[in-house]
Amino acid sequence: MAAEFLAGRNQINPKRIFVLGHSLGATVIPRIAQSDNISAGYVLMAALARPLGETIWAQYNYIFNVDGEFTKEEQEELDILQVKIDNIQKLSSNANIPADSLPLNVPPAYWLDLLKHPVVIEITEVSRPMLILQGVRDYQVTTEDFFMIKTALSGKERVDFKVYPALNHLFIEGSSASTPDEYNTAGNISEEVILDISNWIKSIK
Repeated sequence: MAAEFLAGRNQINPKRIFVLGHSLGATVIPRIAQSDNISAGYVLMAALARPLGETIWAQYNYIFNVDGEFTKEEQEELDILQVKIDNIQKLSSNANIPADSLPLNVPPAYWLDLLKHPVVIEITEVSRPMLILQGVRDYQVTTEDFFMIKTALSGKERVDFKVYPALNHLFIEGSSASTPDEYNTAGNISEEVILDISNWIKSIK
């Protein structure tokens, strides 16, 4: 893995390697930690806690409603999506459901793998320090996910949390409700986030 590669380089202190994951990348960090004996800690940005199918439905519902107009066509699309989401749960007894009958047309093996790894359970097994960050304006991974993870880790030492009221899923600042169109505007990750990550890493001994 990448941590092993870095640990083998003379320019890198092998005891000061940290893994940062964003969105689904943050969601799989508990799985990475299971076989990672090198990293000193983990940074999770916009980590998903809810089932992915449920999250996709919520994202579509948000997008359809953000303009204040919810059409018949949009409701029909949500209904079709709900059927596909329901099919995810059927995979445990019938793995032959075709990809086009599942969300995003992703094959069954992907969904079965996700079902085997509930984040709110596996994250409690991570023993190394974690920094968990969340933007309040994020409609893809929401504060609901953040607080589910925070609750799961209640009482666990060496875990820090922070939310940013003005940041979206990309940790870019804004003032209005976040929409997909916002991603078409060039921007930078908030300097506050960068400093928080840097200072947190420096604080880990």
